Amino acid sequence: MSAISGRGEMSRHLRPRRHPPPGRHPGPGRSDDGSIAPLILGLTGALMLLCVGVIAGGSAFLAHQRLQSLCDGAVAAAVGALDPRRTSAAGASSSDAVAAADSYLAVRGPDVRAAVQIGARSVSATCRNRAEVALGAVFGRPTVDQSVTADSEPFQRAAADPPSVSTPADTAL
Repeated sequence: MSAISGRGEMSRHLRPRRHPPPGRHPGPGRSDDGSIAPLILGLTGALMLLCVGVIAGGSAFLAHQRLQSLCDGAVAAAVGALDPRRTSAAGASSSDAVAAADSYLAVRGPDVRAAVQIGARSVSATCRNRAEVALGAVFGRPTVDQSVTADSEPFQRAAADPPSVSTPADTAL
């Protein structure tokens, strides 16, 4: 069996190539067998670290959302305790609103500390807590300190408008 080589010469035997492709020279006595294993291990480690980071970030985000929700509820409780028809001269005090906010947080978020400010036309609260972060110890931060603010304006019910009640006669066509 004869074959024509790339130079136009006849060659008797086609031999398998034993040399590395151009540009890759593993050196004398060395082969590149098993060189993919460190690459796979490195990429697996990077992927695991990325997953842990996503879990920790998601946990911190959810803790922040929980704190914001609790702070909004505390402000709503404070607003609900205010009676806009009373004035401070009539004996109304802001301590009722602060007590309502503290009572709300005592039941729903005992780890949350709130500072409630009552203004002439608004109620605001600044809430703080220290939240645990899932897998946060991997990054050296097992907890995170958080602070949020919630504001509300008390509304005044009009006493002249009676509540609307629909009757079966109103709904008939």
